[in-house]
Amino acid sequence: MPTTIYEVQKVLARRPGKRKDRAWEYLIGWEGFGPEGDTWEAAGDVHPRRFITSYNTRWSLSLSL
Repeated sequence: MPTTIYEVQKVLARRPGKRKDRAWEYLIGWEGFGPEGDTWEAAGDVHPRRFITSYNTRWSLSLSL
């Protein structure tokens, strides 16, 4: 059965994960879906990785202002 791949539009937010390792989870806005389609995803499940990297850079810069 083919795997459906969804395209990331934007990373909207982040929070500590609920798993034992507390790895970050990211609120993802998906291409072609409205806000009702936004989902929390583990960082390792978001591809391409540049979306996470870009979000973290913007978040870090906002703290330094």
